[in-house]
Amino acid sequence: MSTDVRRAVIRLSAGYFLRTLDVAKSLHQDDPVRAIVFTTIWVANVAHIRPNAGFDAKDELAKDGQRRPITVVQVADSLAMPAETVRRHVSALIADGLCVRHGRKGVTIPAEVFTRPGMLEALDRQHQYTETYYRELQKLLTA
Repeated sequence: MSTDVRRAVIRLSAGYFLRTLDVAKSLHQDDPVRAIVFTTIWVANVAHIRPNAGFDAKDELAKDGQRRPITVVQVADSLAMPAETVRRHVSALIADGLCVRHGRKGVTIPAEVFTRPGMLEALDRQHQYTETYYRELQKLLTA
């Protein structure tokens, strides 16, 4: 792959990252750290579920019983952030009804959160950005 194509892919990817972060921030009072903490919890909660393992990921959400809690320390470690910073963001997510604590097991993002109108709109925007990114990436790599 030529240096020009590699640079174009990097620019395209950086733009996609920023649009994705913008969508996530819009759901979390424009706070990028809170958006990243939320997303880390969400992804960790369902990371163990293979596609089509008990539900159709395109048409159905993973049920709350399928979601595995993650601890604040695990989130902090995965983000290389201070645990106290993550704890404050998790507490705010809980206060906002976006996250549930399961004692010492950790926290989850309930499935219901992903059915809220604002979240559905954000997920639709993210899906559009992802499709555009994929098409543009294909053009770059097949040119």
